[in-house]
Amino acid sequence: MKSSFLLITSVLLVIFFAGCQEAVGGFEEYAGVNLIETHPFDPPVPTDWLLSNGTYVNFTDRTAADATGLPSSADISGLTIPNLAANGDFENGTTGWTNGGFTSIAIDGGAIDGNTLDYAVNDASAMITYNLLTLTDFDAASSYRFLFSYQMKSGYGAYLFFEVNDGASEISDLWKPEPATTTLSYEFPDDAPGDSSVVSELDGSPFFAIGSVLGSPDVSTQAGYLDNFRVVRTHVAPTLITDVTTVLDKSVYFDVPLDETGRLPLVSGTYRFSVWIRREESAFLTPLTQNSFQSNGISLRMANLGDGSSHTAFIPADSSWSSWQKVSVTGSLEIDSSTDPALRLSIMPTLGIDQDCGTMLVAVPELMLIP
Repeated sequence: MKSSFLLITSVLLVIFFAGCQEAVGGFEEYAGVNLIETHPFDPPVPTDWLLSNGTYVNFTDRTAADATGLPSSADISGLTIPNLAANGDFENGTTGWTNGGFTSIAIDGGAIDGNTLDYAVNDASAMITYNLLTLTDFDAASSYRFLFSYQMKSGYGAYLFFEVNDGASEISDLWKPEPATTTLSYEFPDDAPGDSSVVSELDGSPFFAIGSVLGSPDVSTQAGYLDNFRVVRTHVAPTLITDVTTVLDKSVYFDVPLDETGRLPLVSGTYRFSVWIRREESAFLTPLTQNSFQSNGISLRMANLGDGSSHTAFIPADSSWSSWQKVSVTGSLEIDSSTDPALRLSIMPTLGIDQDCGTMLVAVPELMLIP
């Protein structure tokens, strides 16, 4: 899993003005109260938590998962960003990959991670290709940004060449990674990573290739291994995770009402938004055709729909996620009594600035006012 960092963006303002919903007399009655207790994830299809887009993120019913370590019995859901590339783990053999002339492809049982693509390109102009028109929700007439991630290991040859091509013999991006076993990520187009204003139209018959239409002495005898081939769209810039007017395309979110029957009202103060998470069990990830991977982290956002302020946490996965852990974001919020719903809580099962497909277990969302 690639290392990343925790970034918590906080704007701490304690300014009370006319029109705000202010706390009076103290916060004692709020101590330990989960203000969204009646809004669980409720698998298989949550009632209150909405998916931004069922293509790029979805829930699965994981109520049978081990609940040991949770504060109470709770319904457990799987939150998943699917791999847009089918058979990215090669558990269905070489399905999806086209073997060109002067090339060979086969399946190795464990060169990297289980079934692995074992390939050889024996001519500078030869290529092994993956048709990008087969990606989920791909439209050649639209503009996209993609993140390609995969693991590779060199068999022989100075370098391994990979390419994204628009299908008209016009190279789009050429990558020359070092020959080592590593996880590689390349954003396409690569001229302005993370900038959603720079996109590319892959019209025609675009493809991802091992090798290059350009040809090169360096690739005349390249061979190696490829595994865990993953593709996600990154057309929403990471900075938009702090824009409360934007619903991220890979998130699940809940708009919290200002007041509800049987619940304390939202008031200005410091809030903590938390969720219990756990790494998905390996047994759930390994069946044939599953094409699933463990999430590289989680992004939490607590946004004020009144004044537009927000607090965000990017939390990378680590070994402690083998058991249930509570992750959270904390910040001061000025509640406007004229704005209802008042808050938007968002969860994205990947890192906002290092997006990847993957799945994790989630349970027991909590929103608490900190006295």
